[in-house]
Amino acid sequence: MRLERSIPAEALDAIRAPFLSAGAVPTDAPVLQPLGLLLDLAGEAMRSRLFVVSGDGGDEACLRPDFTVAVARQHLASGLEAGRYLYEGKAFRVAPRGSDRAEEFLQIGVEAFEAADPVAADAEIAALAWAGAAAGGRDDLTLLLGDVGLFAAFVDSLDLTPPLGARLKRTFSRPRQLKAELEGEAAPGAAPGGSSERSR
Repeated sequence: MRLERSIPAEALDAIRAPFLSAGAVPTDAPVLQPLGLLLDLAGEAMRSRLFVVSGDGGDEACLRPDFTVAVARQHLASGLEAGRYLYEGKAFRVAPRGSDRAEEFLQIGVEAFEAADPVAADAEIAALAWAGAAAGGRDDLTLLLGDVGLFAAFVDSLDLTPPLGARLKRTFSRPRQLKAELEGEAAPGAAPGGSSERSR
């Protein structure tokens, strides 16, 4: 099984900080999850990406491929109406043949079960994930959002001036123009149309 490199403790602390400041409560979810439930939710094609285990006379289980189902099961069992959970631990997924992708890897993130507007909630969680990754020292990430409503909510969650936010939303369906806006925003002293507008 291919393992990923370990992450320094100070980077992990920095990654956790935005999640904790957003009110996420640390939780620990079982590594073994019911195989049938995951296949019901994700489809039989998911089986080839799971590490499946079985014991004498028991139902088949799998090592958790991520934390979503595991944390959702814990939340449902708690009986609470709402909850926001910080998860951190190993997840396991079979890598595609010929890939050098780690099959045992660390996941840190937030699962939120709240009655808020779903688009705004998704945008908030995406912004938290981005902030956590940046705090941990990653500056090589790409965020792909295919839903214009989610993109608009994500832009609203950033510390941007209204004119810049409006320009980014208008260019959502024109990737080249959106890229130019973002690159112009990153350039010091950029001219209007790609100006630095965080403080105006």
